[in-house]
Amino acid sequence: MVAALVLLAALASPAPLRSATNLCTHSPLYSFLPDDNLPVPAKLEAANMGERFEIVAGPRYTLEGHGYFETTIPVSAGTGTGAHYWVSDRCFVIAPESGRH
Repeated sequence: MVAALVLLAALASPAPLRSATNLCTHSPLYSFLPDDNLPVPAKLEAANMGERFEIVAGPRYTLEGHGYFETTIPVSAGTGTGAHYWVSDRCFVIAPESGRH
């Protein structure tokens, strides 16, 4: 399921700036509701250890100080809303930006 979403994301997403690698056994993807600063776990299969995602934005911090990074995976494929799933810095290692000075 996640692999299919990654494929869809590659077709219609902004250019990624960095990549993230999951270091936890299972890590949920998250979304942010409009006008809310708390992430909501996605209702789909969690990411597995070793999975990589392209990152386009972030970090976005919660009041507790946890960082979240926006992926290229669309929340609802084909809706045109521009919303993407986010990953947590608690399970993902974010590679530094490349090609920027």
